[in-house]
Amino acid sequence: MRRGDPAALRYLDDARRADPGNPLWTVHVAAIRLALGDTTFADSALARLARSGRDPDAWLLSGLVAAKRGEDTRARSLLLGALAAGADTAEGRAALAAVAAHEQRWVEAETGARAAVAAVRGTLRHPYPREWLGDALTRFVLEGPEHAADSLVQAALANRDGWSKLHELAAVAALRAGRCDEAVRQFLVLLEFGIERDDGPGLVMRCRRGRE
Repeated sequence: MRRGDPAALRYLDDARRADPGNPLWTVHVAAIRLALGDTTFADSALARLARSGRDPDAWLLSGLVAAKRGEDTRARSLLLGALAAGADTAEGRAALAAVAAHEQRWVEAETGARAAVAAVRGTLRHPYPREWLGDALTRFVLEGPEHAADSLVQAALANRDGWSKLHELAAVAALRAGRCDEAVRQFLVLLEFGIERDDGPGLVMRCRRGRE
């Protein structure tokens, strides 16, 4: 069962009734509620598990809830605790990178994002951390140091070139870094995904004028 998958919600009540003392079911329900935008349930349900240290995923999800709410200091503390307790490295590092990017701590954000990319397993139990890595990379590309952003997105692409969002971010990062031909290449790749940026030609023209 993939954590956070809303389709699994209907099966979890039976599992919780059969094994009410197992914190796994609480964690799964909280992850689903969080994916659906409900941070209140996740926060209240996970508080006891996180305090007792019974489950690393409870710490991780509590950190994700705090990050969703913009509670950056609390999120960082919980996420670091979750990683120390053995929670999923890729998701934890990606969330820490997103928190750092939100605070414009660019060196920390880059380090966290690269660590997340390196730790990705992409399995059912450890899925690719799209939401948090996407958030971190988007902020970095739009607001962070331009050449570092370009390099960072290229590293992410080398690991996951089938995600269209990364190609779009790569195009924007290349434009900011003055790599106009690379931006063109990424816009062409986006066409293969069925995505056409109407502003693409104009952005490339401005990029090339800026290099003259």
